Amino acid sequence: MSVSKWRGQQMMLVAIVILIAVGVAVALTGFGETSPKPDLSRGDPGSATTLAFAPPPEVPPTIFAPETPDEARASNAAVPLVTATPTASVPFRYKGSPEDLAAAQACLAAAVLYEAGDDPPGERAVAQVVLNRLRHPAFPKTVCGVIFQGSERKTGCQFTFTCDGSLARPLSAEALARAREIAEAALSGFVYKPVGTATHYHTDWVVPYWRSSLEKIAIVHTQIFYRWPGIWGSRHRLTGQVQPGERPDARLPGLAELAPAGDPPMVASDAALPLPPALTIAGLSADALNGNIVRLKDEEAAQYVLQLDPSAHPNSYAMVGLRICGAKTECTIFGWTSAADIPRSLPILPLAMRSVAFVFRKSAVLGLARASWDCTRFPRPPAQCLR
Repeated sequence: MSVSKWRGQQMMLVAIVILIAVGVAVALTGFGETSPKPDLSRGDPGSATTLAFAPPPEVPPTIFAPETPDEARASNAAVPLVTATPTASVPFRYKGSPEDLAAAQACLAAAVLYEAGDDPPGERAVAQVVLNRLRHPAFPKTVCGVIFQGSERKTGCQFTFTCDGSLARPLSAEALARAREIAEAALSGFVYKPVGTATHYHTDWVVPYWRSSLEKIAIVHTQIFYRWPGIWGSRHRLTGQVQPGERPDARLPGLAELAPAGDPPMVASDAALPLPPALTIAGLSADALNGNIVRLKDEEAAQYVLQLDPSAHPNSYAMVGLRICGAKTECTIFGWTSAADIPRSLPILPLAMRSVAFVFRKSAVLGLARASWDCTRFPRPPAQCLR
């Protein structure tokens, strides 16, 4: 065989090997499908090599770790932001029947007001999260469906106002009118850029168990916002379209009636609702409670709400906390001295925590059993004061 012929065969063999390698690479990257390029310059977590057919992540219920507000704030502050400029979502414009649009606006207005209070930046942030969820493959494809997902549960719903009794509270005309304007703008293409592609958030005084599996990307006042890591946190996955058939919760019609003019621009106090009846705790006598009354309890989460005896010595509250928690590995006691301030349902809303008088926390994992008091009412050493 001549040298030139041998070299020609060698070059042909090399070409065949290269073609085979290219074919294998194409097969491994989704049969030649071209994925959108991630915007790495702005912290976009998209990956062009992620398989297109991977299932979306599961959405866990929102359950909080048993931490006091001060512990939660410290814990949340220790988690760094993964990006200073999260990639903004693309505009969303609601396409549906007038009836569906009206229902979507009602659901979204209720969500932004009950979740963020009468705080326009916070309300816009919540609205953006709802729409990010709507377009994400992991969530329902109606606005009301996203908001009321899991509301049939006593705890663990996606938006706490849907399962904690908040919908029984009246709203003022002024606050609800602003919430409706924010909802209408969000459904008409307004994008609240500071929260990017966030699909999860929580207030800084709680720690949900899902926090460690997501990326912290934004803070708006007391709300912290998160996205999934990788391709599922990218705006390239926010492509879902709204489906017809908005089904607002049966409790929502009351929101259509505006409260009389002159009401305060915030959600009404729990004092307007009846006080929960006194409860018992298995294995604990009434005498062991030392005059305090158990108003709410969640045995599974080991959380208890007490109406404290204001005439009792403050130290006695800690003794009652020890008795209630007993051999439990994780346990939290919240106490109020005024019946008007006592929450009417669990989980406890942030507004109610502003008037809490006493907290007892026991954690075998953290190795602590600590009592804290409101030192504006009970003089205590600084280390024992609630902030």
